[in-house]
Amino acid sequence: MAGSVALSRPEPLLATGPILLFGVERSGTSWLGKIFDSHPATLYRHEPERVLEDFGLPWICPDLPTEALRVAAAEYLRRMIDTATIATAGPAPRFPKAWRTPPRAALHLGLTEGLRMLARFDPRRGGLHNLGLPDLGDGGAPRVVVKSVSGHGRAALLAAADPAARVVVLLRDPGGQVDSVLRGTARGKFVEPTELDWIPPTRPARRHGLTAAALARMDRIDQLAWQWVVRNEMLLDDLDGAANATVLRYDDLCADPEAEARRLFGFAGLPWHPQTAAFLAASTSGNGAQGYYSVFRDPATSLHRWRSRLGAADQRRIGAILRRSPLARWWPDFP
Repeated sequence: MAGSVALSRPEPLLATGPILLFGVERSGTSWLGKIFDSHPATLYRHEPERVLEDFGLPWICPDLPTEALRVAAAEYLRRMIDTATIATAGPAPRFPKAWRTPPRAALHLGLTEGLRMLARFDPRRGGLHNLGLPDLGDGGAPRVVVKSVSGHGRAALLAAADPAARVVVLLRDPGGQVDSVLRGTARGKFVEPTELDWIPPTRPARRHGLTAAALARMDRIDQLAWQWVVRNEMLLDDLDGAANATVLRYDDLCADPEAEARRLFGFAGLPWHPQTAAFLAASTSGNGAQGYYSVFRDPATSLHRWRSRLGAADQRRIGAILRRSPLARWWPDFP
């Protein structure tokens, strides 16, 4: 059943594979990605599927995958790990790495920022954005961390592609996620209208009776709330019972960032490091840049800000949709 992934504790000695971070966009995944990136032993890949072709792996995989799809998933995961561009390097801040000497780190930073500056004048949002960027490592093999906000239809296959992988699913309540998408759409960061054609064939949609006609009749709030339900149910359905997967609520990460980060690092087989503690202190102080995609903000303030921005009627409608899903157990006090 959706939402039943356990907080598993696999054997730490097996934790040598990639760390896969899945979530819906506007759920705090960039902050979570930077928490893992702050560890000196990791190499971070920020949403590599944005610059990758599919290579035979559909966005929404069938319930019963074929051997050909399993092979395609293994190849796709390898390509996700190997995709190094200014886009997949992710946003600032940058962190010193144990596997990269200071001179190479300086060179990497110069290349990254130089290409970023040139890419601002690339009207196609391609080309320089997708140009290969060498990692310039010279001190051992890092633990690769891959962050994805579009893995809800392929998470199970990607997680199974490497038995040594560790998978973290980040859940944010639908009020906060829907409010953030609405604000992003108003700023031109998301396409409107929302793409809904992919929803009806999915298992959660069939479970909830979400036909194309029913979705088309809904207003924007209800469409976004149901999209949130379907995408998160798909993630938890696919990873249900997986020994190498765990779930994190954005609420809990905001309430006690260090405790949750320590738990996740233990789950992933990473020792705690002062560099991560320093990043957590800085990123939660609210003193950094406060842009739409910023990872610097006061979590106690940002967590429930949607309650003052969404009207009471919209909150009740989102809550009514949430309570039709097993995901409601994660937020029993939602309006």
